[in-house]
Amino acid sequence: MVFYSKKAKAEAKARRKKKASTTDGTTTAPSQEETAGADDIVIAPLPSSEKPARGFKIVSSSSASSSSASASSSASSSASSPPPTILPIAQKITIPSTLSTQEAKIFRKKRRREAREGNEPTPEFTSLAQQQEEQEQEAIEDEQRKKKRKSYPNLNELAKIQQLDEEQEKKEAKEAKEERKKVKAKVELSVEEKQNYVGLDCEMVGVGTDGKQSALARVSITDYDGNVILDTHVHVQERVTDFRTHVSGVRAKDLKGRGASVGVISVKECQKLVFGAVDGKILVGHALSNDFKALLYTHPKHLVRDTSRYKPYMRASGSGGGKLRPRKLRDLAKEKLGLEIQVEGEEHDSVDDAKAAMELYKFDREAWEGMLALKTKNQRKKKALTHG
Repeated sequence: MVFYSKKAKAEAKARRKKKASTTDGTTTAPSQEETAGADDIVIAPLPSSEKPARGFKIVSSSSASSSSASASSSASSSASSPPPTILPIAQKITIPSTLSTQEAKIFRKKRRREAREGNEPTPEFTSLAQQQEEQEQEAIEDEQRKKKRKSYPNLNELAKIQQLDEEQEKKEAKEAKEERKKVKAKVELSVEEKQNYVGLDCEMVGVGTDGKQSALARVSITDYDGNVILDTHVHVQERVTDFRTHVSGVRAKDLKGRGASVGVISVKECQKLVFGAVDGKILVGHALSNDFKALLYTHPKHLVRDTSRYKPYMRASGSGGGKLRPRKLRDLAKEKLGLEIQVEGEEHDSVDDAKAAMELYKFDREAWEGMLALKTKNQRKKKALTHG
């Protein structure tokens, strides 16, 4: 529907009157083209999506005709344009791993020929090894991407992990303790066999101008079950310049016989008691060479069980191996037995050290004695070969 403005209507009315005056009285209804000139304004309805409150917009007649022409031309062009073509995807073919190089070449050639005959795109070839390499490469890239991601710790998670670690340590310590009890019950010796073992530990004080020279100050000997056989202080003939109390636990009053724990005897008397207690028996201790030096004593090598020289109880000097070094008695007792001795800031006790050394020997006694028996057997065999 086309609407005309008041001005257009007035001009059309004037033209009709003028035309009527020149004719014999007959009138004809003007057409839309006659009544609306080039400069006439046509009011066209708005589309439903753009309608304002009144529902109309004013456009020129020329623009309206041009817009309708362009719409009809676009519709005809869209109807005449062909639909888009879909290109076929090249097929990916896996070459069987059982084929030789020549057979694989023939296989590829045959598949290409079949694709040409069927008007199909040239196929892509791959092998199982290549697929495996691609998968490995993808896995490596995924791992690298995961590493690049920054992960921020959660305090609750860290606390939970720490708690789980502590519980695990307690559980492992409990299991190790029960295992030690089982082993101890399994390899328990008779009373007669136990009498062949004694534990020894000595404490020294410093003498000389700088206090670096050592002198015997206390001797402790225990039996296989940890009962004390001998525990006494020794009178030092030279002037003591360093009592080493923080390590030895020895004070000046102890060497004068006024100590509350044990008495004091001369060096000769001490040597006599020690030699009688250890003669012909297996002597157990830690770093026994220092004790032998202070006592001016040597014990048969095959009867010495030194926990500082037992290879399974030693550690390598370097991270990747190297020369074996002895470990501290305190660390071994903590790790193997769960015992706390030589606590930091407290004085050492030679009785406790002798007991700990004996317990360490008992902890791995069967393996220790087996190693010694094998070593002795090899030495005898070598000796027989050299003399033979």
